[in-house]
Amino acid sequence: MNKKIMVVDDEVDVQKVLKARFESEGFSVDVASDGQEAWNKIQRQKPDLIILDHIMPVMDGFTLFKKIRQDLATRGIKVVMLTAKNRMKDTFEVFGVDDFLDKPCDAGMLVNRVTSLLQTKALVLTDNTSLVDRVSLALHKYNYVISPVNEERLFWEEVNKFKYNLLIVHLNLVTQDAGQFMLALKKSKNQDTSILLYSDANFDDSGIHQKRDIGRIKDTWLNAQATMFFDARISEQSFQQELDILVKSA
Repeated sequence: MNKKIMVVDDEVDVQKVLKARFESEGFSVDVASDGQEAWNKIQRQKPDLIILDHIMPVMDGFTLFKKIRQDLATRGIKVVMLTAKNRMKDTFEVFGVDDFLDKPCDAGMLVNRVTSLLQTKALVLTDNTSLVDRVSLALHKYNYVISPVNEERLFWEEVNKFKYNLLIVHLNLVTQDAGQFMLALKKSKNQDTSILLYSDANFDDSGIHQKRDIGRIKDTWLNAQATMFFDARISEQSFQQELDILVKSA
């Protein structure tokens, strides 16, 4: 797995059990006993994921979570919150906790949830199966898990619930204008996720007029803060090359 996680819990027995279990699964594990100790380590180590107890001395888990999300250097770290206070679940979700488990929790279930969160995932909005195949082939070497959806409604359900590493959107299925779409995305769990707009729409014009139309659409989306726009009729590089650049910058 070769992923770094941190277990933040004031109960030493919990630290020992989770550290042993996750190390047996191939994770690199560090521990901390309170929020302040964890924060000091997080800034130096930048773990991939934090398993965070809610109730702790010095600095509680919720306060630490807010610090993590407010700092640009740490806001992308995934956080799984553990708490005996089930009524806090809605509050945690509103603030963007990646996952939530009641305490005590089953260690095997926690391992499964953490493993799923740490997968490198791409969400693809398209009703074109050949595009899904192209994306799968292009991202295979990066070990991406591809999640295709064929309706814009399903896309918004996904981006509001789950964090993805990459978004690929077939422009034909987008009903909002570029500004509205990107503004809605900024309010989701994927506000910082790289997004590629894939265009292959037919135009009445041909030749230079068609390319001008596509170019204007491209400029509109890039001005709205989309990461990348691809249309084979105007792009200087192949789809594979564009995805290579996007993945390396994500």
